Amino acid sequence: MTRVAEHAARHSGALYQGTLFPSAQEQFIAEVFVSADEMGSWHRKGWLSFDPLTVADYDEKERVELLFIRGLARSGLSDAMINRMLSSLKKPYCYDPSTTSFSFVENCWISLPPERDQADVTNKYLDGRIENQDWMRCACCRARFPKLLKMPRTIVIDDKRLIEDYLPIVAISAEASREKSVRKGHISTLHLWWARRPLVACRAAVYGALVPASRFVPNGGSDEQKKSLGRANSAKFVKALCMYPGEPRTIQEAQRHILIAHADRLTQELADWKAGNMPKPGWVDEFKFSGARVTMDDIAAGRAPRPRVLDMFAGGGAIPLEALRLGCEAYALDLNPVAHIIQLCTLVYPQKYGKPDTSARGMTGPKNEKGETTWGGWPMRCATGVIGLRRGLGPRSATFIR
Repeated sequence: MTRVAEHAARHSGALYQGTLFPSAQEQFIAEVFVSADEMGSWHRKGWLSFDPLTVADYDEKERVELLFIRGLARSGLSDAMINRMLSSLKKPYCYDPSTTSFSFVENCWISLPPERDQADVTNKYLDGRIENQDWMRCACCRARFPKLLKMPRTIVIDDKRLIEDYLPIVAISAEASREKSVRKGHISTLHLWWARRPLVACRAAVYGALVPASRFVPNGGSDEQKKSLGRANSAKFVKALCMYPGEPRTIQEAQRHILIAHADRLTQELADWKAGNMPKPGWVDEFKFSGARVTMDDIAAGRAPRPRVLDMFAGGGAIPLEALRLGCEAYALDLNPVAHIIQLCTLVYPQKYGKPDTSARGMTGPKNEKGETTWGGWPMRCATGVIGLRRGLGPRSATFIR
């Protein structure tokens, strides 16, 4: 059987069965946004097997045919092209428009295959890679199934995160609502950004995405008891963490949780690489790491990478700000130039100019006679010189920019 014959267009089941509740002409027009004049013109052109203006109630068969022709008529194709396409179909044109398509490559009508479940497609793909022993080419497999070739097929590594298991949403929402009334010291006072996210909600999301779900689960007891106690413990800590502006000791403890979990993941990557189950991690050469195990102290000292958080649509910068607060390496992007400036003022400039490191080049800015950083006067002096020269004014005459 050829591919064309196998996928040839088939009539809809509506051709072979009626409906208990036919649609009146006015009701059908209102539902599918067509006019009586349009349907009349389709009939006059020979595109319909019945005259829609003489039928009071439309059965399912007529409804499907009208919808099919409506798609063709509004496709932008010429009448001659539509006539040519319909010439290969049998009347009545009772074809489901969601499963019938015209192939311009094969110059014929085909029935689309039924939609497949994405999870089934993914599982079959991964099974095929594993059975052919070429799963290492797939980054998804390498990330989710380390050492898979040396493990029984039924074993799957559990990397479930806290955000996938449980977060105290009610408490976080209440604190986020209270945060809206805060004005002093909040980044919302920097610039009005319409889609600004509550900081406490972003803090909970970042923390929950980086900490394993087993973080607060006790060792003893039954599975049900451990699950219940684990959720109670996590709720208690996350509630304390997501108070605005936040207790420094609680934030430091959250940083420790994140770095410990990240160190464990990096250690697993090292073990998989040395066992030959995955390529060499890029960060090993980047940080010149030579040990067999990564610790929290290695990350804090800069001997191993921190967790990296990327926000592709950062907007006002709430998510990357909270990622920085929790000890991560944050990256923020946004196409809007206003959002980019807000992100610079929120994420970069406070670190770069707030407490300058005198040992870092280019980070301290110009200084006055007393050794004080004078960033406030530096743009004034630069702008005064440029604007003053262009306007024919001396530096002292250009004070209008103040």
